[in-house]
Amino acid sequence: MSRSYFFLKKKIQSLTITNNNKGAGQVQDLTIESKTSTSLTVKWNPGTANTKYRIYLSSDGGGQFFVALNGLGNDYPQTSMTINFLTQNKLYYVKVQGGNNAGYEDEGSIISDTTFITRSFFFSKKR
Repeated sequence: MSRSYFFLKKKIQSLTITNNNKGAGQVQDLTIESKTSTSLTVKWNPGTANTKYRIYLSSDGGGQFFVALNGLGNDYPQTSMTINFLTQNKLYYVKVQGGNNAGYEDEGSIISDTTFITRSFFFSKKR
C-alpha cells in the first residue's frame, strides 16, 4: 500500500508506507492472569490469522524489549506464558506480537504490572 501526503494543497513530500504485518493480526485481550513476587503469567486471545507469537519483556519503562525467557518467547505456539526469575516489587512491561508463517505484526500489544514484594514475618513466644 502506498500513500502520498499533501500539505497546504501542494505536494511537498511523497512517502511510501509498506504494510509489513503479512496477514498477522494484533492479539486481543492481553491480560496479566496471575503474578507472584518473581513471575508474571500473561494470557491473550489469538486475533486474526495468528498461529505463533513473540513475547518480549522490558523493565526500563518499555523503552527496550528483550525476547522473554532467554529466547523461548520467539515463535511461541501457545496463548499464555509464565515469565519466571523476575525481581520482586519491580514494574515489568510485556509485549506480545501475533504472527503466522508469513511474518509478524508490526506493533504488538503491551501490558505492564508489578511483581509482589515478599514479606518476612517473625513470631516470638512470650514467656
